[in-house]
Amino acid sequence: MDAAFSRYYAIPVLDRVLIYSPLQGITALTNESAAQTLRRCLENGGTVPRQIQPLYKSLKETPFAPPAARQVRGIAPLFLGIIPTRSCSLQCVYCDFIAGQSAGSAMSLPMAKQVIDAYFDILDEEKGGRADVQFFGGEPFHSPEVVYFSVAYARRKAEERAMDVHFEVTTNGIFDAETAAWAADHFDAVILSLDGPPDIQESQRPARNGKPVFPIVYRNAKIISSGSADLIIRSCISQRTAHRMTEIAGWIVEEFLAKAVCFESVHPTAQSANTGLLPPDLLEFARQFHASAQILEAHGIAAVHSTTDVSVCRTTLCPVGRNALIVSPDGAVDACYLPEKTWREAGLDFRLGNVRAGKFDLNENVLQGILAFANGDKPGCINCLCRCHCAGGCHVRRNGNHSNGRYDDTCMQTRLVTTANLLRRLNENDLATEWLADEAAMTRFACQSSDHISEMA
Repeated sequence: MDAAFSRYYAIPVLDRVLIYSPLQGITALTNESAAQTLRRCLENGGTVPRQIQPLYKSLKETPFAPPAARQVRGIAPLFLGIIPTRSCSLQCVYCDFIAGQSAGSAMSLPMAKQVIDAYFDILDEEKGGRADVQFFGGEPFHSPEVVYFSVAYARRKAEERAMDVHFEVTTNGIFDAETAAWAADHFDAVILSLDGPPDIQESQRPARNGKPVFPIVYRNAKIISSGSADLIIRSCISQRTAHRMTEIAGWIVEEFLAKAVCFESVHPTAQSANTGLLPPDLLEFARQFHASAQILEAHGIAAVHSTTDVSVCRTTLCPVGRNALIVSPDGAVDACYLPEKTWREAGLDFRLGNVRAGKFDLNENVLQGILAFANGDKPGCINCLCRCHCAGGCHVRRNGNHSNGRYDDTCMQTRLVTTANLLRRLNENDLATEWLADEAAMTRFACQSSDHISEMA
């Protein structure tokens, strides 16, 4: 049997079959008879019927392009992540970043300088041609002086080296109009958390002081979207708002000049449970995402769901295992931007080292252990068509160690949205809509233990 056979997938879609080879970038739609014939030819060879010859030839002759292997030694940072503070002006009902733990102090400017010096020293050693500096929180602009200084200083360091530099920030948008205008001009990308129109935003993302926040975020989104920065809106979807996703998409189209809209399900936390805010029904989310994506894409706006991006193959979903250096206010260097408490409680060690005297003091053994951990196959993902895109999801919140084919709700949501994305790639929007509406088809898909073409019934 062809060694590549296990990388071909076949997904029943009503009376059709979706043939998919992610590592070759091949997607096709056939009838069931043609799919069974294709399976036999791929498995046993022999004469290939004329009607499937083009697809068979593509599958056999197109080279496989697995995700790039990580280097064995040394560090070539994916990006430098700076956490100016873990503090935040909001008290989002689903956020567990600060609740139950001390937010701590802000990063000092001398520490920020050391961090950036250390990063550019590595780029010099690795002969890197591009710097990438990203800001996380808490809320980065809760300590604005750290952000202002870091951007100016990193830009100067890049200019001294005739080096391109990319700046990105993830923010809640709670700052004055002058800061918004500055961000629009000084960042390449601003990822703004905006869950929807006023009633949604105020209920899911209230301020700590109890004052309305929507007018501030709305104004700043307008300012940023009219500037040079790419505005990426991140909307967190709960069971209360899933049925309104197309409304949210249409509202964004009308109000802002966004590059992308990222819809993500609420991650259940103790805080969200206490307020009765639950994740959306997986089928409702998949149906609404598909409908919303059509609205957004018709206006040139990308519809994003983190685990279902079929444009890229990867071995890890997030920065973990990709040599990102994420620095906390005290100079601790981690592979993950989640709070230390969160990944420690999951039994994981993502502490790479510390910044000392303007240098990164990294533990090579921990670094290599994270690379091996993040780039390894997760047992529950082996037979799933999403394995090259989802890569098992978040390493902290989802360990992927469930049995083959025993998909939980998060897996199922990923599988449904991914399949609809592939159908949309083929301009089969109506078929995707009809498939997602078919309860029996969804049940069969949920019970399909393997998506490999070799396992076709």
